[in-house]
Amino acid sequence: MTPSITAPLFTDASAGVSVAEDEAPLSLRVFTSFEDAREIAPEWDRLVERLDGSLYMRSRWCEIWWRHYGRGRELRLCAVRAGDELVGMLPFCIDRLWIPVGGTRVAKLVGADSTVSLVELPLEPGFAEQALTLSLERLLAGDRVDMVHLGPCSAATPQLAAVPGAVASLGGVAEDEAPLSLRVFTSFQDAREIAPEWDRLVERLDGSLYMTSRWCAIC
Repeated sequence: MTPSITAPLFTDASAGVSVAEDEAPLSLRVFTSFEDAREIAPEWDRLVERLDGSLYMRSRWCEIWWRHYGRGRELRLCAVRAGDELVGMLPFCIDRLWIPVGGTRVAKLVGADSTVSLVELPLEPGFAEQALTLSLERLLAGDRVDMVHLGPCSAATPQLAAVPGAVASLGGVAEDEAPLSLRVFTSFQDAREIAPEWDRLVERLDGSLYMTSRWCAIC
């Protein structure tokens, strides 16, 4: 069986995760197969149920999806604990996206493509930002992915509010680079103001019709 991977526990400010003294420190364990993750499947499903989450983020559904669509991809099941309690379960897969300048590694949620279902982030709201930071850190630094895709998510998903803080916690911009900023839109109506820029970016990258603003809004 493929071994699971346990990431080091980050508790210092430089790692982008701050834990109050009266809180249990967060730890991240990454599984690279559903066989190895079977031991936490009951906890995973209880977490989704406790959050009133979607069927599409349950362990069994993700495993079935992986069986049909996982070929050629790498699995990263990110389990985050506060002490002994599972407070976050982010099932990612790593794929290769080909663009004109070459291949790029992208991490996305299991079930985020090949289906039309919305996905959610199974994260306890009080730990969402820290749990997401740990997972992003692992994917970007440990797995060397070039980008992380967290959708399509429902605008009603409260955990989306944790995304800007988690991204900011990753830190580290060289002096000669322009600082990056993130703005999250929760509806295509609000995003209409950037639609022309969006489409120009896709055109500049010689990208697919399926990534243009109009096509995404129609879907």
